[in-house]
Amino acid sequence: MPENNKLIAEIKPSGIYAAIKVSKFICVAILFALIGAFFNFFFLFGVVFALFGYLKFLLIIYTKYSIYEETISIQKGIFSVRTDNLELYRVKDYIIEQPFLLRLFKLMIVKLYTTDLNNEIIILEGLKSSDITQTIRELVQVARIRNRIFEIN
Repeated sequence: MPENNKLIAEIKPSGIYAAIKVSKFICVAILFALIGAFFNFFFLFGVVFALFGYLKFLLIIYTKYSIYEETISIQKGIFSVRTDNLELYRVKDYIIEQPFLLRLFKLMIVKLYTTDLNNEIIILEGLKSSDITQTIRELVQVARIRNRIFEIN
């Protein structure tokens, strides 16, 4: 990142969110393990679903969202890492989603709608409820002024 692009916040998805997302894999793994008690062949399916669930859990846990003054950086990966960067002046709108289960744990999903052709929708998932969207909104306004970007309706 450029020197003048200071880090504002570094956010990671919650472990509770990761557990919620992989719960369906775990339930299916348990179901196959129970069936595997009678038919040994199905036990293997249970192991496969448990491994998929574990890898999905790790993928969510190892995700990192870095918010800088001018960009948002999303880093994902377990063994190899992919980093996507988005210029903040490209953000057009955002939506905060809090389904019932996430509201119970005070978590949220933030969807950023952008003008970027490669990343039209950026999803920041499993975040603890906070005012991070207000921070992003303010940074977007400053980035648009700094880059002389004006929206014409």
